[in-house]
Amino acid sequence: MLTIPNDTSDATRPPGAHKEPPLISLSDPDTPALNASNQETYKYTPLPSRTIRLLHLMPHEDEDAEIQGQLVEYSLERSGGSPALYEALSYVWGDPNNPRKISIDGNELQVTISLHSALQQIRHTLMTRILWIDAICINQGDDVEKGQQVGYMAEIYSKASRVIVWLGEPENGCDKALEDICLEVDQRSMSSLEPQVKEQISTLLHRPWFERIWVLQEVAAARHVVLKCGSVEVDGYAFCVALNSQSLGLLEGVTPTVQNVVHSAIYLIQGAAFRSRRVASSSMRRFSLGIRPLGELVEVYHTRKATRLHDKVFALLGMSSDDQIAAGLSPDYSIPWYTLMERLIQVLLGQQVAVTTWIDMEMAVIQSRGHIIGKITAVGNPEDRTKQEVTLILKDQWNELSSVMRWDLPPLAKSAQIGDIICFLEGALNPTIVRPCKDYFLIIMITAPKLRGSFLTGIQCNLLLVWDWVDTYARIEEGYFEEFMKVRSPDHLGTSIFSWERDTTRSLNMAMVLEEAEDYQAAEGTLQEFVDNQRKQYGHNSPYLLECERRLESLRQILEHLDHTQDKSSNGPDVADKLYCTNSRQRESWVVRIRAQRDGLEDMQVIAATGFFIRIPGLGKRVILTARSNLIDSRGAKNKINIGWVENGQFTAYPTVGYDIFVSASGRPDLDTEVDAGYGVIILHSTVDKDISEVGFDFALKLGLDDLQGRYLELFGYGDGQAEPSISSGSCLACWEDSLKHDCLSRPGYSGSPTLMAYQGAYAAVAIHTSIRHSLRLNERVMEDIFNWTKTKETNKILQVSPLHLGPMYLQFRPDSKYAVIRVGYDGLETRFDVLPAHGHQSGCEYVFRLRPPLAWPRPRKERWVSWDMKKRGVCLTSTLEESCYVRISRRPGEMAFMVIKKQGRRMMEACMQATGLCDDRIKGAEFEGALSFRIYFGNKLWDGTQFCLRSYEK
Repeated sequence: MLTIPNDTSDATRPPGAHKEPPLISLSDPDTPALNASNQETYKYTPLPSRTIRLLHLMPHEDEDAEIQGQLVEYSLERSGGSPALYEALSYVWGDPNNPRKISIDGNELQVTISLHSALQQIRHTLMTRILWIDAICINQGDDVEKGQQVGYMAEIYSKASRVIVWLGEPENGCDKALEDICLEVDQRSMSSLEPQVKEQISTLLHRPWFERIWVLQEVAAARHVVLKCGSVEVDGYAFCVALNSQSLGLLEGVTPTVQNVVHSAIYLIQGAAFRSRRVASSSMRRFSLGIRPLGELVEVYHTRKATRLHDKVFALLGMSSDDQIAAGLSPDYSIPWYTLMERLIQVLLGQQVAVTTWIDMEMAVIQSRGHIIGKITAVGNPEDRTKQEVTLILKDQWNELSSVMRWDLPPLAKSAQIGDIICFLEGALNPTIVRPCKDYFLIIMITAPKLRGSFLTGIQCNLLLVWDWVDTYARIEEGYFEEFMKVRSPDHLGTSIFSWERDTTRSLNMAMVLEEAEDYQAAEGTLQEFVDNQRKQYGHNSPYLLECERRLESLRQILEHLDHTQDKSSNGPDVADKLYCTNSRQRESWVVRIRAQRDGLEDMQVIAATGFFIRIPGLGKRVILTARSNLIDSRGAKNKINIGWVENGQFTAYPTVGYDIFVSASGRPDLDTEVDAGYGVIILHSTVDKDISEVGFDFALKLGLDDLQGRYLELFGYGDGQAEPSISSGSCLACWEDSLKHDCLSRPGYSGSPTLMAYQGAYAAVAIHTSIRHSLRLNERVMEDIFNWTKTKETNKILQVSPLHLGPMYLQFRPDSKYAVIRVGYDGLETRFDVLPAHGHQSGCEYVFRLRPPLAWPRPRKERWVSWDMKKRGVCLTSTLEESCYVRISRRPGEMAFMVIKKQGRRMMEACMQATGLCDDRIKGAEFEGALSFRIYFGNKLWDGTQFCLRSYEK
């Protein structure tokens, strides 16, 4: 074998060594031919580190003459950053049977028919060609050397002057068709090709080269690619342009499977023209093209064909952006396949997983614990073969699926589908996409791209996963895995103690995962099947029955509620398309886009949020309501905020000064989360040109007390990156005193957006969206704070209820106070009422007063409300602000009194006021009597023998 030293001068050449042949040399007719008779089998000698062999293919005018060549050692360090003057061959080995003989350094070496044909076509008639060909330049009988050389292959192909793709011998005119389509591109005629030519191209695309795993790295590393079929040679870039041409339609009639295979290859070939001609040296570290993480490469290309199963991993290492050498995945053909499969899985998922493998199967069973973090709800355009865009919904801090985001996945061999589950396995650095299949999960993507932002996890589940690289869909339909696991034991358990037949809890674990993924229907069916099997095998002695029956009852209640909710919201927009932009310019102008940054942290990313104008009766300033966390940080420091909204169809930014900020005292300290569920307002200093009654969403205090479960709701906010607000619709799933839960889809930036519902012909804000699916209700506590911060003052209105002989009785609004009073006479007893507007709307204002009994009075268990409608001048009493009635003035024999009577129902309030001068400390109270009806009696004899009574009772 020839050796190329670093210094090729004769003075330093060792005795007996050949001179380095020129990279391109003319054939010397006087040079004696290599001895082709009585040849011995060629014997390889060990290679120094970072050294490869190059084949000098000798020229010959006769195509059928014996292939002769020399092998020369070449250091990868010699080329530096420039391409070396050798070519690399990319081909399919073909059938190893019936090999052909070639002569290397006068000795015999056997090659496959495919390679022999390629050498015949590549060989020049006059010049020596210098080539790198794996079957010749690597000692295939030495697994150690083969592993080392395989590790260099990405660098070898990247440093080649060009890569020759050998598609095989011409058949059925494929070589002519290949030439014709490139002529079409060169001439830019793009005229329609004859059907016969398209058929020939389709036949060419079915050639095994496009299916081979190694070709991916070979063309991905190339700086220049040519394709050769028989004697026809075309430029790789022109070939790709022709295949991608819509007008030529060369891929019409080709099956989707073949199209996917071809597209992944031509995508890499076409990129060769744009790669740098200089290649960085890798003497100190592993050379890699850094295309994708290894886990993603495996999921995209594992269906491609390889001579040995090991190649399905080793062929991808040179394209991986991970450092797999440090993880123990260097090419090593001496280890069995099942060991390599186990190592690969533990590199991708961590050492905590238990792996079961087989000696000849492209499949593994994985046991792990993990958290369900979301699921896929929509998939993008299936025609885009460069990526797959999916929509997923993630868990929130209440352990519920709610946060919506877009996610770009590579073009997977097994495409993601709606309903696929995203989980985080214990010890893994990336999420995993799985698909439920009876009582196990099929791995769709073992290491998916990392998710942007943060997400929360729920309870930990036991997961039984099957990772299969073959025709997975057909196997699922045929029930292949269940039957296979029953008849064939694993060849390698590793750390696993898995037994398919003995594991009777698979259905139970599956039901728990499905429930975590909020697929309640499937969870209920799977759990019911498990319970039936347990009863059949163990009767009532099963330890799982009691808990499972409780879970079944809970699942059925959830399903019943969801059905009820769906019926309630059936009149709303289509739930399948919950996000859409609004056309209402009025509502659009009431939603505020907020950009907040924490003070003192200049490098922190700006927080996208939303606020909204709220209509406050009697106030001449604009008030923006939003979530507390948008205005201050966790330490209580104010954020730097910028706000703007749409005015007359144009987005207007408000000055960074000229507003006041008020926030609630605290958020939700009971939640172990960073999410703050408090509220706050921004009060703008500038006055408003138009009538303030026309600005802002309505509110109705009644809606802050009602049970809104099942009611149709909308979110209206600025998603992060959106130039205009969008609406997300849904319904209220649950309702509590201070918050509600809904199924409206939310996106980053929706924090602080209004939760709206229709009320009296207008949109009323019922809550502030604080985090994902939860909103903070606008109840009397929240509205009291807002009225206090805005310093809302009512005019000095007095309603005279009834003349009394001791003087008039008044219901009075005080302009300097937050409460109203009832006063009997000019110097009589005052009973205080809190003042709250009941409904902010354009047509008028309705005020509400809440009774504050004197401190010495016994406290009723249920609050009483008095409402006064300014237009109707009526006072009404109610505990729910619903079906209110008006005051009726009446006189009883011997008494001067007014009575408040509910028009419908049995509830009645009677207030008798007969004297003045009553002191609180002289009042004695009575306890409640009964659970359903109650009676409160306040009475005391005064100095003149008169009484003061206030009674509330069921009649």
